[in-house]
Amino acid sequence: QTSLVLTIREIVFEVLAAVRIKQSPLDSYRELSEAAAQGWILPTSVVKQMIKTRPHGEQFIRGSFKFIRTGRIGIEAGWRVERL
Repeated sequence: QTSLVLTIREIVFEVLAAVRIKQSPLDSYRELSEAAAQGWILPTSVVKQMIKTRPHGEQFIRGSFKFIRTGRIGIEAGWRVERL
């Protein structure tokens, strides 16, 4: 049941992100900063949508953010975000 709930949440997040009109190219950076500050763990699909590439390995650096592989969210890897 937990994985089903996470899957539904992921779908809702992706739909809302697709519908939402970005006001600035910096919106993804603001969202990543918030994820880092809040300690959120994001699934691979969400990270890919935000940084336009799929993270890989145990740690992945893109710009001023480090993504650290942390467990799983459903069938996807989970990624903790840190600002460098």
